[in-house]
Amino acid sequence: MTERPDGPQPAAGLAGGAGFGATPVGRQAAFRAGFVWVALGVAVVGGFGLAAHLSFVIGFGYRLGPAFPALVQAHGHAQLVGWAGMFVVGVSLHFIPRLASVPLTHPHWIDAILWVMAFGLTLRVAGQPALGYGAGLVPLDWLRWFVVASGALEGVGVLLYLLLVLGSVRGTGDIRTQPAFGAVRPFFGMMVVGWLLYASANFVGL
Repeated sequence: MTERPDGPQPAAGLAGGAGFGATPVGRQAAFRAGFVWVALGVAVVGGFGLAAHLSFVIGFGYRLGPAFPALVQAHGHAQLVGWAGMFVVGVSLHFIPRLASVPLTHPHWIDAILWVMAFGLTLRVAGQPALGYGAGLVPLDWLRWFVVASGALEGVGVLLYLLLVLGSVRGTGDIRTQPAFGAVRPFFGMMVVGWLLYASANFVGL
């Protein structure tokens, strides 16, 4: 507290966020539970659902057919990007700014990242298996464009996410002044590299 002519006032570091090491809690973005729900939905339908279907086909000796590689890829993509990736994005957007004691620079991007990634994952999980099973019912070019669109949407979502989180923690200063963020910085760097490699491989695969 600091004394002023009009009475005691809160310290600047706690009220305005200008003090050393203080996090302006009121400016931090709220956690978006939508990332968790999307991760669970993609995991149940695209991950576990496709895995159960593949296990049934293989276990009962049915002909695998041309759809098998597409189903395996869609299953792996759903588990890696949908189940694990959406959890990582949602949790990191909540905790990284707080560990670094800085608010997100563009918190309104969070919903855009969520919906773009969710729509892209839906197109991928639905479109890629349909290349094998629904090619006779739906024009093949349409199904191919579903997969291409999914990759483009996911790429946009990853780009927005990286721009948001890196732009927010950039210039956090000496690592000694941010011990909480410093403890996770190596893992944060590996996560950023991993998303960059995935986005690059996904773009090349289009």
